[in-house]
Amino acid sequence: MPSSSAPRPTGSPSPRPANRFPRTLASPSRVGRFLRVFRRLRSLPGRRNTARRRISAGQCASTSPTVRAEDITSIVPTRNEIRNIPAFLASIPSDIGLIVVDASSDDTPRCIAEMRPNNTVVLRYPGTIAEARNAGTAAARTPWLVFTDADVTFAPGFFDRLMQHRLSDAVYGPKLSISDYKSYYAWFARGQRLSDRLGIPAASGSNLCCRRDVLQAGGGFDPVLVVNEDSEVMWRIKRGGFRVTFDSALAVFASDHRRLKQGALRKTVHSITRCFLLYFGLLPRRWRSSDFGYWKHSKNDGRL
Repeated sequence: MPSSSAPRPTGSPSPRPANRFPRTLASPSRVGRFLRVFRRLRSLPGRRNTARRRISAGQCASTSPTVRAEDITSIVPTRNEIRNIPAFLASIPSDIGLIVVDASSDDTPRCIAEMRPNNTVVLRYPGTIAEARNAGTAAARTPWLVFTDADVTFAPGFFDRLMQHRLSDAVYGPKLSISDYKSYYAWFARGQRLSDRLGIPAASGSNLCCRRDVLQAGGGFDPVLVVNEDSEVMWRIKRGGFRVTFDSALAVFASDHRRLKQGALRKTVHSITRCFLLYFGLLPRRWRSSDFGYWKHSKNDGRL
């Protein structure tokens, strides 16, 4: 049967379909190539810390069909947080357990005792933040742990939303702001979402939720690290085959921006550089205890 369309003149160029996407870094082809290269990099040998025991997927399968308020404990390390702790305490529901690992020399412990006398444990523990998080883990008895910092507040409905993640082994969300640096925190959250799409958890210790048995099976937080201990532990959990979920609606809000005031670009470059070296196993062991200047000009030196 003859074709209904007119024949194209010899030597004329083939018609091209309209290109819906400009040739920028955001075009689907370039994004696809980037994702393929990045995933290939992630599969390079040696990216896992072979000194640690690999977690077997499903090893700590949850036996509870639902997550209840009494199944959750929030763990927070504190050091001289008298300015931030009242708002933090006010954002935690009374039926959520709280463990405070404190190394304060101010009235932080007294404020906690007055504002939240029930369902609260205060441990006096001077040490690194990673060690404090491990101490809180050892003292907890609930199936779920929420690791956070005293300079944030939980969004309304935070714990109700967390209870919906009963099929996850670990969950993390963004740290946003309702006052200063709103754009910075919003862009950082977008970076977390992109990293999650690449299969790399970009968790913050201000908003990190995990099943206690999974965390303990993975060896807990690396006590050598004085910074980035939050991201590193989530990488190990993810590599162990457990389900790690990023929930953009599971938010906390920053109330203290002291490190951003020292320089937002400096903080961002520090975080990206150090996490890159840690993730790909390029950071020498002797450098793991260095904060690369993260706590410079701060009252905190990585220790509580």
